[in-house]
Amino acid sequence: MRLIPLEDLHRQEISLHHLNAVVHRPMNLTYRQPPNGRGYSMLILMEEGRCCFEYSGKKLEIEPGVILYLPQGGHESYRGLSEKISYIRIGFCIRNENGEEIRCANEPLLLHKTTDETTMNLCRKLPEAFLSDSLEAYGLLYQLLSLLSRQRGQKKMNPLQKRLRPAIAYLERNCIREFSACDLAQMCNLSETHFRRLFKECTGVSPMSYRNQLRIRLACRLLQGGQCSITEIADQLGFENINYFSRVFKEIKGVSPTKWRRED
Repeated sequence: MRLIPLEDLHRQEISLHHLNAVVHRPMNLTYRQPPNGRGYSMLILMEEGRCCFEYSGKKLEIEPGVILYLPQGGHESYRGLSEKISYIRIGFCIRNENGEEIRCANEPLLLHKTTDETTMNLCRKLPEAFLSDSLEAYGLLYQLLSLLSRQRGQKKMNPLQKRLRPAIAYLERNCIREFSACDLAQMCNLSETHFRRLFKECTGVSPMSYRNQLRIRLACRLLQGGQCSITEIADQLGFENINYFSRVFKEIKGVSPTKWRRED
């Protein structure tokens, strides 16, 4: 099983499986995980009451408005600290593009300590969607994990990453559009020279190389789909011509787009 930190999850090619989402109001206020461990990851949103989770000797108290991530394979127990407790329990498995199972931490994570309506609403919609519309339920879970991943990533940013965040966020959402390094520098209130230096220090590549990495990631998704020709993909992603697209693709992936599609 591979470990991919939650803050990096939204940048990965993943698929979700074995979704289960319920509102749980246990009569028994104590619980212990069976010895074989849990076969899936879990998100818990506390709705009513307080609860104490224990995992490998570490205790975590959760209260209404808190979201807890429990990794796949874990052994935990909990004890209710209120006469009544109610929580939303969302179980799932994550796999990467090679089919390997993923967990986002080796121990439980407290993901959310303040009320955020978008996050809460996604959690609350999942149990009903799970019962009535599997496709909608999986869509909600993808949104929820993406949101939690980005939130955690922002909290763990160093000062340099925070300074460049407006430009990086723009790149991740608009890599197909045309823009200049000067445009990105202005988003961060930096001179272009200073911006280029800080960006290379933070990411290891230039802004345009970072953009190309994002475009090639999208190209791989389109190549996997098999519905577009390589020329069409190059055009959709804003490359000047197919020769330039093929050259950039080979620099990043090590093979041509044609060979990558054939071997995938």
